[in-house]
Amino acid sequence: MGQAKKRGSREERVAQAKQLIHELTPKEIKCNECGALTFDIKALDIKRLPGVTGVYVGKCNYCNSQTTAMTGEPQNVFNMMNMMAKGMGLSEESLRIQKNIRQLSNK
Repeated sequence: MGQAKKRGSREERVAQAKQLIHELTPKEIKCNECGALTFDIKALDIKRLPGVTGVYVGKCNYCNSQTTAMTGEPQNVFNMMNMMAKGMGLSEESLRIQKNIRQLSNK
């Protein structure tokens, strides 16, 4: 019997994965722009991001800015946030990369 079948049917494995994502999603993210807490958070698909265990986005209710947070190996998270910043034409400071890494690493 294959490893996947030992963990249950496809439907059971999908349900387990969704439950794990729900459990790992933070209840709040601090807005990268204004610092307000954002509670409407969505987890993104990160199947192909080695060393990154979660990518979460939310929209701030106060300044309407999109806020991103990540969890995982600190260096991998830093590299991913830096790549996103460069791709959007932003500086590292505008995403507060180091601050997010410290906040999520301490939780």
